[in-house]
Amino acid sequence: MMMSENHDSVKSSVTMQLVGLGGAGSNAIAHLHSCGALSSVSKIALDTDKKALDALDVPTKHCMGASLLRGLSSGGSVELGQKALEADDDAVRALLGSSDFTCLLVGLGGGTGGGAGPAVAKMLAENGSLLIAFAILPFSFEGAKRQKEAQESLALLEHHCDAVISLPNSILLQQMEESVSATEAFAAANLWFERAIISLHTLLYFPGLVNADFSHLQALFSASSGKTLFALGRGAGDHCLEQALQDLMLCPLRHIPDALERAGSLLVSVVASPDLDMNAINELIASVANTFSSKDQTVVNLYLDDSLSSSIDVCVIGVTSPVKTSGAPRMTSSVSSAINRAEPPSEEEDFSQKKKKRKGLLSSIARSQEEFDFVEESLDARGYFEKTDKNLFEGEDLDVPTYLRKGIKVNLR
Repeated sequence: MMMSENHDSVKSSVTMQLVGLGGAGSNAIAHLHSCGALSSVSKIALDTDKKALDALDVPTKHCMGASLLRGLSSGGSVELGQKALEADDDAVRALLGSSDFTCLLVGLGGGTGGGAGPAVAKMLAENGSLLIAFAILPFSFEGAKRQKEAQESLALLEHHCDAVISLPNSILLQQMEESVSATEAFAAANLWFERAIISLHTLLYFPGLVNADFSHLQALFSASSGKTLFALGRGAGDHCLEQALQDLMLCPLRHIPDALERAGSLLVSVVASPDLDMNAINELIASVANTFSSKDQTVVNLYLDDSLSSSIDVCVIGVTSPVKTSGAPRMTSSVSSAINRAEPPSEEEDFSQKKKKRKGLLSSIARSQEEFDFVEESLDARGYFEKTDKNLFEGEDLDVPTYLRKGIKVNLR
């Protein structure tokens, strides 16, 4: 989807900016600047690596912590990334300014993005910007340490943002051809950034046949209880509508850990060629609403792009509705977020509790197979992994086979 910006068609005085942080975020900003469809949107790249920044074609860029790091990278250190921002706090605040809507693009897993990301998000939130963060997560081969740092930074980021959309590199890679080059693999997230942000830009700036705007986006996130559903679909040719719906279902953004599968409220933005059948488009939108179980409301933005032929792009944004309590005052989003993000039990404690529950469940099941008499002990015995750190994810040790962790009974034939 590529639309030229025509100021006669702009429907909104809303200001929008893109902020890229760290190496991954700054590269993404450069990619978005080169695509040409976002010329009226402010773009800022922030990094500690002056050499990398100088190589990027970005309208506004700033080397953070030059007095501390002398223009070098943070070397994967979260602490140095955080200190670099602190050293340039006033300069970064002045660059960010105030914007109605901001998309923060950042790579997590250590370094400048992980260290400075939460603090930059806090600055933007304090400026009153509606804030959506797109966070790239490390490849699985980058190790448990980087994965853990990424999850910790992600949790901090969520505290300050209206929505956080995570893009695990490993999941994006699964969507690509087996013969994909290293350059293409690392650039995969940029293509998803492009599709997602252009869809949001279209919603804000181009008048639709069925119209939604910034106020709808604000209302959607003000009613959110925290998690966000974000999915994209695209179709072209004689069966573009069916293809777009299938593409939406297979979207990798829907298949990340803890992804929201059902939404109380939906915003569906559609960019379609004028030659498509309106009844078919209506059926597609109804199918999307039904698939994601939208109960409260479904807001639709439909823009017909004369430059397209037999093609359609669909962007779905959904939120869970907050739990209603009788007679209790409504909490502000900041208070609600703080309560929702109260410190969870440690990973060791959580794993221990889950293990005890599963042991109790397993002991209550009459097993006819002698092979499963070892299950309870196996949750403690880690075999070859006994002398290594537990590979914990949400309190579960991933080194223990799935059928043991979940107490699944395998039928042996």
